[in-house]
Amino acid sequence: MRKDRFKNKDGTCTAYSFICGYVELYGDPDYPRATLSREPNDYHVKGFTADGGHFWEIFEHVKDARRFARKQAGKLRTPKP
Repeated sequence: MRKDRFKNKDGTCTAYSFICGYVELYGDPDYPRATLSREPNDYHVKGFTADGGHFWEIFEHVKDARRFARKQAGKLRTPKP
């Protein structure tokens, strides 16, 4: 069985996929509330707040960046019509 170089078992991006430019989306798939990407040496979490503002946080470790992105996306759930 060949190992997937782009996705971890839990569906998140691998370090290799971030280097290739992949981005993780958090929140509603049609309207993501936060994105996680890699810039040289850092992980960037960008998104929008419920009041129309935005945020952009930078982390050294992907674990911390994912924790923050999940927390922000959980706060900003899009209401179901």
